[in-house]
Amino acid sequence: SLQLKKGLIYAIVGPNGAGKTTLLQSFLNLIPSNGNMCYLDKNISDIPTYNLAKDFGLIFQNPNHQIFECFLRLLDLYAFE
Repeated sequence: SLQLKKGLIYAIVGPNGAGKTTLLQSFLNLIPSNGNMCYLDKNISDIPTYNLAKDFGLIFQNPNHQIFECFLRLLDLYAFE
């Protein structure tokens, strides 16, 4: 269980493979999750990702991973349909 207080800035830190990125991606509805996560007394799964993105950000250590790699994955998925 984790509760965060309003008005504070938090960082999630840990070794490689600890699940930091997975936790944040599930919180932003980018990947499915099995548990219940709430924000402003609403279940995260009921809040569109674009609304969550107004209050939360996900920054990767290597900027290429967040800009170019995601684009290339999308290109691979949809370019040759």
